[in-house]
Amino acid sequence: MYLQRMALICGGTALVILLLGAGGAAAMMIGPAHASVAPTSQGLQMASSSLKIQATIHLGKTPSSGAYDTSNGEVYISNQGSNNVTVINSKTFKTSSIPVGKNPADIVFDPSNGHLYVTNLNSSNVSIISGSTNKVTATIGLGTGSHPDFAYVFPSNGNVLVLSNLSLTKATTAWIIANSTNKVTTLTLGLGLYALATYSPTTDDFYIPNYYSDTISVIAANGALSNLTLPAPPVSLAYDPGSGWVILTLVPFGKTPSSVLGITSSNTLTAPVGIPTSAGVFLGTNGLYDSYNNRLYFVSYNFTTNTSYEVPVTPSASLGGALISLGKGLFFASYLDPANKDVYVGGLNSDRIAVMDNASKVVKNLTTKQPVPFLVYDPNLKDMFGAGFVNKATPSILYAITSKNVVSTITVGDYAVAYFYDPTDKDVWVVCIGSNTIDVVS
Repeated sequence: MYLQRMALICGGTALVILLLGAGGAAAMMIGPAHASVAPTSQGLQMASSSLKIQATIHLGKTPSSGAYDTSNGEVYISNQGSNNVTVINSKTFKTSSIPVGKNPADIVFDPSNGHLYVTNLNSSNVSIISGSTNKVTATIGLGTGSHPDFAYVFPSNGNVLVLSNLSLTKATTAWIIANSTNKVTTLTLGLGLYALATYSPTTDDFYIPNYYSDTISVIAANGALSNLTLPAPPVSLAYDPGSGWVILTLVPFGKTPSSVLGITSSNTLTAPVGIPTSAGVFLGTNGLYDSYNNRLYFVSYNFTTNTSYEVPVTPSASLGGALISLGKGLFFASYLDPANKDVYVGGLNSDRIAVMDNASKVVKNLTTKQPVPFLVYDPNLKDMFGAGFVNKATPSILYAITSKNVVSTITVGDYAVAYFYDPTDKDVWVVCIGSNTIDVVS
């Protein structure tokens, strides 16, 4: 289970959209339609669904991130506005509160020791919570003014990687907190546009893009740091399990064309491959890997024509075919439905979801009443779920999409920008930042 967080960063002609899965690499992604059958427009066909809100759970102020403790079955939500963590019993929905530092940003569960790590953005420290007692057992100082933000766990040894909050004036700082001793190793990375990490199980490394340094920082589980020099600023990253490579998208600041390249399993760079200028620039921080056709898909957007594209990339880091047009509007992220092998692409300013089949053809557009940028798959119902991204004063609509593309809806709380699936209780949890609540849907 993970909670997604979203932020927008605008600079020059580049718009970068961040999507984080707390405790691991983020999941995303995506582009002229060459379909043999023209894409159809499908309205909201109400399915005979029995979806219900099982509970509405009140949180602290401004929930920002969440984690699921697989050992005790509890959900933990960090609340930036109230300096605490809400603990939710996933069966009874009863809650308790744990005070932490100032403005807790991210929270991650470490299964190797049963601890949860909370980054306190304005306390310059990390709170460690024991999952067995739900008490803070240690507070790890990282230095005055450090502003720790995103956190990740190395699966191999349980060490925790923490990245500092975005700074455009100095290099990103990272810290490794040792699993057993809480010893801290401080690392200085490059000058980045954002500070998110992508994990490679092949190399057991995390990769952090440094946009303004034209480098990628590679951090090993033991804390070793190396930097790879790139021919242009990096934006999106994705791990390709077919080749064991990490694929990068490069977006020169204020220039075109964008390009892609690969980091091999020996951490060497391939030559960049340019994409057509009509595709514009890449968006997002990660690509979607389609295990059914062994391609990666990245989002790109042409600011002049207001057109979004899916850019297919093969494991060799070459382009994997013609661009796939998603049509007008700013599309954001793609998700794979294993029930029908289709890819669903949500947008930020377009009230529709594009559906792309296994042959990389856009075959359908599902109209929605609100923009739906994020989706999550429910393997129990075999449905895709997406919440309307509106504002803090308007209730969001949760959309359930079956594998036959029949859509049903249910109204949830305000500003539902994050949600996740609970595999134990088979519920979909919708985090509503505007109303400071979670709606549990099943």
